[in-house]
Amino acid sequence: MKSKENDHIEIDILSSISKLISSTKGNEKNFEEIFNLLSRLVPFESASLFIYEEENEVLKQVGEFNGGVDLVKNFSFGKGMGLSAFVAEEKRPILLPNLHDGPRFAVGTLKSFLSIPLIIHEKLAGVLNFGHSLPMKFDKSHVDYLEIVAAQLAGIILQIKYTEKLEENNRKLEEMNESLTKAQEKLVESEKMATLGHITAGINHEINNPLAVISGHLQLLEIESNDISESVMKRIKIVLKEVDRISDILINLQKVKKIVLANYTNDGVHMLDINKSIIS
Repeated sequence: MKSKENDHIEIDILSSISKLISSTKGNEKNFEEIFNLLSRLVPFESASLFIYEEENEVLKQVGEFNGGVDLVKNFSFGKGMGLSAFVAEEKRPILLPNLHDGPRFAVGTLKSFLSIPLIIHEKLAGVLNFGHSLPMKFDKSHVDYLEIVAAQLAGIILQIKYTEKLEENNRKLEEMNESLTKAQEKLVESEKMATLGHITAGINHEINNPLAVISGHLQLLEIESNDISESVMKRIKIVLKEVDRISDILINLQKVKKIVLANYTNDGVHMLDINKSIIS
């Protein structure tokens, strides 16, 4: 029978593993520390951690201890190659305490093998494998410890995956919103430019005609300058200059590339800044 002291040690280790698992996000150093903590509960020489990729329906090794461990790596069991894939498929642990003709691995011949599925609420998150070069190193009590850890690890792994998926979806949503905002801004700008085009065409039609008449009559007055006093001629030249200015403004309105507004009054009324609108 186990002593109460051993029970306390196991509880402390499980607590430490739980905290470490909660703080990890795929960090290899954290996985290595998890293996170090587990080695105080389970006497393994090598270990591997596999994560189940639901999108591809296969296991992927994400952490290992002393080179990692698996059996029958050349065989496929639906969720990938090796006995870990079989454990993932069956969703139940496999304990092989005495392998007579085990495969070769990092140190010596593998004699003890233990594989635990990471499952919580019947949902598969991955698989933990453990190996030892001596027989009878694993028993049912080790399975019991590891199934508790496996449930905790499965919960955290699935939570991390959910968080990563949520962050990815949020990122895509932000990109879509940004694209939509830019598209809306372009649409609004296009509508503004189209409206400005219609207004400009109307202004050119409505103003250019009377402007041409005014300019023509002023030029005729210039021709008849002999009968006009010098002060009147000076005023005629001022008016002709302003007519040319109005004409230039109408021409520049047709060159506007982007609507740029400027303050017109202190009350917040804005007007079109033609020069900046042409430059933009």
